[in-house]
Amino acid sequence: MRFFAEELFIEKFRKLNHLHIKLGKNITVFSGINGVGKSNIIFLIAMAFGTSGTRIAGGRFFPHFDDYFVITEDEFNDQQQNKYQVYLKISVNEDCIQKRLGLKNDSNQGRGVRVLPRATNYFTPNLSLNEVIKKSKVTYNIGDSGRVPVPTIFISLSRLFPMGEAELDEQVLRDDNEIIRKGIITKYIEWYNEVLPNSISVKDCKTSKIKKNVNNSGRIHVELVDSSAKTQSVGEDNLGTIISALIDFYYLQEKLGEEYNGGILCIDEMDASLHPSAQLRLFDLLDKVSENLNLQIFFTSHSITLLEKIIKKQNRNNEKFQLVYLLDPRIPRIKANISSVVDIKSDMFDDNSYFSPAIKIYCEDEETKFIFEELIKIIRQNYNLIFPEYEIFPMSLGHTQLENLRNFDQYFKSVVMLVDGDSKREKGQNVLDKYLKNEIEGLNSRTLQDNVLTLPTFLAPESYLYYILKMILDDTRFWQQLESLNLNKDYTSYRLQIILDEVQLDDNCNISNDNLKKVFHGETLSSIKEFIREAQVLNYYYKNHLEDLQEFQNDVQKIFNLVEKRVKASLQ
Repeated sequence: MRFFAEELFIEKFRKLNHLHIKLGKNITVFSGINGVGKSNIIFLIAMAFGTSGTRIAGGRFFPHFDDYFVITEDEFNDQQQNKYQVYLKISVNEDCIQKRLGLKNDSNQGRGVRVLPRATNYFTPNLSLNEVIKKSKVTYNIGDSGRVPVPTIFISLSRLFPMGEAELDEQVLRDDNEIIRKGIITKYIEWYNEVLPNSISVKDCKTSKIKKNVNNSGRIHVELVDSSAKTQSVGEDNLGTIISALIDFYYLQEKLGEEYNGGILCIDEMDASLHPSAQLRLFDLLDKVSENLNLQIFFTSHSITLLEKIIKKQNRNNEKFQLVYLLDPRIPRIKANISSVVDIKSDMFDDNSYFSPAIKIYCEDEETKFIFEELIKIIRQNYNLIFPEYEIFPMSLGHTQLENLRNFDQYFKSVVMLVDGDSKREKGQNVLDKYLKNEIEGLNSRTLQDNVLTLPTFLAPESYLYYILKMILDDTRFWQQLESLNLNKDYTSYRLQIILDEVQLDDNCNISNDNLKKVFHGETLSSIKEFIREAQVLNYYYKNHLEDLQEFQNDVQKIFNLVEKRVKASLQ
């Protein structure tokens, strides 16, 4: 039975207010400026979990808030007016367990103010609290104040206290010790050397348990090739602490077999004192062991190297990987829609000069541009949507030539290729007559490249404009509502009819786009565009065809998002 911390809602905890946080099943990284509350968040998660038992070198799989953080009685009394309320949803199979994390004052017992988990019905308000408590007890044997039985380790910043400046207890292990005899230390050496290659000799090494006087947890230490426990660097010591925690879970898995249900590992400032190359190798190791050891890992970091890594992972699989970036240490909030490290650089460097780059759009001609921009105006007005800034360039090219630019230069894969609606159908098909007769069922679109956006319908621009104008020509309601627009000109259906009647039929008694071009050009085309723009013709038409507009809007958003990600990735 595997338990996952799925989502966290912080109604109030210290400066953190109204934050909803989605958590990854494998690795979640918390980042943001100092003092924004990252360490508090990962420890709040840890407080919902824990099991009995002792780690190899001492310490527990049951972290306590007061071992690492202090809440004074004054803070406890102050928060009674604005009560700390934190809710954690923990998924198990298709079900969930819910915990509320609040404060308890045990100062009279010498334990101070603690954070303790309690049952809650926050995520299932349709159930009473008593029903939730009973279900959790009967199904999972977890009581109201019980923790979810997952072994949990919290690695705090106290580990970074330099060895040479700390009182150190060291207990050397004999070769017949169980963890050496069973090959547990071999795994420690393998993983440590994955991150800092050739640091530990496989053939000749001394293994010990070490403990600093700055915390209650010890760890395994295997002597490095060129330094002892007391002379190793802070970075080497940091890595040793993390590897030792992984070994605790590895040993549990070996010992418990099928009864092992994974673990929770929380690391405060994981990257501290590690070179960027070592940070990447450590991330890759954690990625691997999160699968092999069924670990859910949470860590805080300021490293751009690691943030780039987690963003790429999140873009591929946001169920397993999440970046939670917190803005503003005064009133923290979560940065949304991070697809590239460019999105957070302005906050990381306290610089407002990082802007989302403008999207470039290459389209067939001026008519394509006109129709697109009119449609974007409608979408913005009706849906209050904000699109990235864009620049649009009419190319005077057919759709085939425009799309083929991708084959000559990779640059054209990071722009929007905007083509006319007729580019979706087979060449030579004239479907305007079908639209006029409302017989468009069964028209199928050809497969397009992922950055190619088409205008609505299967019509060329001139045919599209003709069709729209024909649809409103005899629409009494349309013409009557023009008076409410306070237009500068008196547009009439009579004048529009004269323009449309100028279009000649082809040999098959159909209206071809070539014949439309003979009428829709020069001053006539300019007056048509002016009428469509000022009389809000497209806005009126799409009020009765919302599905078509919604489909176009979805395509625009999807392709804009894709291109924006590619542009940002190219800037890194």
